[in-house]
Amino acid sequence: MIQKIIRKDAAFFMNTFGTRIPICFTSGKGVILTDTEGKTYIDLFAGIATNVLGYNHPVLTEALHNQIAKVIHTS
Repeated sequence: MIQKIIRKDAAFFMNTFGTRIPICFTSGKGVILTDTEGKTYIDLFAGIATNVLGYNHPVLTEALHNQIAKVIHTS
């Protein structure tokens, strides 16, 4: 599964950040990310284009679902 994801990444995404680490995350909760092999990681990254709010927080998830049901984007 991970090789298929890596091939798609190489084919369709611009290589903006150089060499990528061969990890594909499937889920997150709080600061914990889980990869396609079931291995868990503590996400300590923060910065541009990163998630500093954690993963799957029930209040944030509900707020996002409510907003998406109304309008997802406007210019």
